[in-house]
Amino acid sequence: MAPADEDGRAATAGSAGARRLVIVLANYNQAAHLAASVERLQGTCSLLRLDTQLILVDDGSTDATWRESLALAARYPNVRLHRQPENLGRGAAVAAGIRMAETDLVGTIDTDLEVPPHYLLPLVERIEAGADLAIAHRRYPLPLGLSRAWELGRWIAHKGYRQLMRAALQTPIDTLSGCKVLRRERLIPVIDSIRDQRWFWDTELVVRARRAGLRVAEVDAFCPGKVKGSSTVDAVRETIAHIYWVAKLRRELDRAGYGALARRGPKRFLRVPR
Repeated sequence: MAPADEDGRAATAGSAGARRLVIVLANYNQAAHLAASVERLQGTCSLLRLDTQLILVDDGSTDATWRESLALAARYPNVRLHRQPENLGRGAAVAAGIRMAETDLVGTIDTDLEVPPHYLLPLVERIEAGADLAIAHRRYPLPLGLSRAWELGRWIAHKGYRQLMRAALQTPIDTLSGCKVLRRERLIPVIDSIRDQRWFWDTELVVRARRAGLRVAEVDAFCPGKVKGSSTVDAVRETIAHIYWVAKLRRELDRAGYGALARRGPKRFLRVPR
């Protein structure tokens, strides 16, 4: 349980001298996980001395996600809500939350907390060290055994997409990671230029940020992996969509003269060693 204040109300992460951070959670049919994830996130941020505000964005859910969101806003004074008029896509939901933020430092994290939330602190530190965008580079253990075939499929897909990003877009970064921290003022122009508003949004954010000359950093994040059934992604449809958008973005960059993006100009890629 989250700690309580003198009036019995659940305490938030805010405290004197803490870093201020807005965290956006984009939700689509996450009623089964939302309350537990918010509680865990509140507790972790309190331990990390992060003065946080959580923005929960409901992306047109058809389950009880909005009802759960209302209950969480009533329980936690640092929770704000936004409800999309329909299912506009994960990228559109994250962008809406970022635009609502009233601080320059904004983080995003997947509601299932695939990346453990304590990695938010080193991401904030990367921003404080000079990065404009800091991303959790997901590191998964190799799942072995027939009982873990589903996880093995995700592991292979993750590795394959990373290779595609290197080959097609010269981007050696975990572009699909849902855990990141950014400087809102520097990234809003990039967000405004993104074309896909669904799952390719994260990849476009990274590629376009590097194209704009912004400084991008990664922090190694060791993840246990997703729980089967926690994802609302249609894997087949999104794989096809990603291939389409990768090809489309590559053509755009080639026409603009950015085909060798990673080799042009000063290096903008920082890495935190293991």
